[in-house]
Amino acid sequence: MQESNGRLRQNLNTQKVRKGMNMEAISRKFEQSQEDERDHRSRALKETETFPDHPEAQDKVIRLLMSEARIPDIDFTPMEPGLRDNVLIHVLFDNKGSDPTGSDAALIKYLPGAFVPLHLHRGYEMVLVLQGEYIENGESHMPGSLIIRAPGTTHSMRSNTGCIILAMRDIPVKQLT
Repeated sequence: MQESNGRLRQNLNTQKVRKGMNMEAISRKFEQSQEDERDHRSRALKETETFPDHPEAQDKVIRLLMSEARIPDIDFTPMEPGLRDNVLIHVLFDNKGSDPTGSDAALIKYLPGAFVPLHLHRGYEMVLVLQGEYIENGESHMPGSLIIRAPGTTHSMRSNTGCIILAMRDIPVKQLT
């Protein structure tokens, strides 16, 4: 992936010199190629695993009547540095050590500006927003939002202001970017 990105940047820089393109046009072209690559990888990955058609139709979002939860003073550690920017984790349990397809649960803290790239859920995921604003695929979720994602769904997440969620997965995700 990095090698192909490097070649693409080199090709775009060569095109700039040849055609006198401005950097903004080159940047737009690079971003579009990145998006096309993500879509291609997502389709290819879904073709190698069996999921129902339109798995997002099975997703559920329930708005519970609750205010922000008060989280005790617990330790959080960086979660997958370099992949999940400004994301910290407090593991509640993790069965992936003994079984690569094992379940896990954690409190996950998104610092302001946090971002998690696109990934595929091979099993169910359940997220409960405890504090702050959690944004998934552009949709904002506030405290009390219970989000259940079906196998085969893809998403990316972020938080502009920071948040804490409780996340549980029955099978680990497959990273798409």
